[in-house]
Amino acid sequence: MVGAGSIGIAAVAAARPLAGEIGLSARYPAQVAAGERLGALQAHGEYDIVVEAAGTESALAHAAELCRPGGMILFLSTHWTPVAIPGIPVLMKELGFQWSYTYGTYDGRRDLDDAATLLSADPEIASAMITHRFPLADATEAFRVATDRVHGAIKVVLEP
Repeated sequence: MVGAGSIGIAAVAAARPLAGEIGLSARYPAQVAAGERLGALQAHGEYDIVVEAAGTESALAHAAELCRPGGMILFLSTHWTPVAIPGIPVLMKELGFQWSYTYGTYDGRRDLDDAATLLSADPEIASAMITHRFPLADATEAFRVATDRVHGAIKVVLEP
């Protein structure tokens, strides 16, 4: 897993029943701590599937480094500008790519329903992701904090 914002942390939670070991590459200490709470370890070695959840060119390059030969990079991120594929590592390892789109339906099930089921089954997921709570009256401060990843924000909630 490369990227440990709310999408990356949610992906860690979703992967727990499916993966033997979940490696997480996170930029900030609060993200590392949230991943650890959900059972992720620091990413090391090579993996069959690497989730790219950061949406940056450097995250894609790091995902390619972490992929084993013949492995797959799964994009949960959105790239808003063109991103170069790290050609030599992808070529030498013969990596595959798979994109995922939120709010989809698969086998008659909606992604959103699956996410709600996962969250309701394990309150620790929301607890690990929500780092700050503010009353609605403090919305300006909440939005300021939400942009401050360096000081620990992952998901900021406004409460009525």
